[in-house]
Amino acid sequence: MLNASLCRLMLVAAPVFLFGCTSTTLAYKDTLELAFIKGPDVDLTLAEIQQRPVPALYARKNDTARAMLGLLESSETQQQWLSADSGLLVMQQGRLVKMLGFDQQLVGMTVLQQDWLSKPLHQLHLGDKSQLITDWTAVQFRGMLSQIEIVALEQETLSYFGSKLAVTRVDEQVQFSSGEVVVNSFWFSSVNGMLLKSKQQPLPNWSVFELEYISDIAKNLSVIGKSSL
Repeated sequence: MLNASLCRLMLVAAPVFLFGCTSTTLAYKDTLELAFIKGPDVDLTLAEIQQRPVPALYARKNDTARAMLGLLESSETQQQWLSADSGLLVMQQGRLVKMLGFDQQLVGMTVLQQDWLSKPLHQLHLGDKSQLITDWTAVQFRGMLSQIEIVALEQETLSYFGSKLAVTRVDEQVQFSSGEVVVNSFWFSSVNGMLLKSKQQPLPNWSVFELEYISDIAKNLSVIGKSSL
């Protein structure tokens, strides 16, 4: 097992050779929880983010330290993010649909009707709804049905590297078949509709994950900087 100090070092360094592997060659035997440790946050400068050969994702579980993951694979609708200790997060159009490396693993989510996250930002409206089926390794969470509804569309700003980004925050209310209700939040660039940040709780009574697409945030800041010249 990696000790905490070494894990922090690996997360910051994010070796390129690790992210060059395919999902079939990686042995996901270490726990993702090694990446979410107590201690200082990963905090790279804007220049360091822009110089990275692999896009980076900041991730935080509840009140643990902020960790960094690198992009392993990407398609039009799905992204796979890998931590230095071989934990895997899979996002489908921004929704956290799979986690490998936990004692209880999120096996996947099935969309029963169009996920509102698949729509452009300008087409979203209060009351838009989706349905999901979630599979978890725990028996009581196999095939859990959830009803999703957009309950807020708010204009805000996010601050990064001393600059501000205009964003639209979209809140969804998730009602699980077990009766529990949670609210997830997603922040999109008000300029180009790109998803920049989210806070998601995949299942009732489970951890909240804060996810920041820090490389995309850096790109948006670069565009703002060029337009102001």
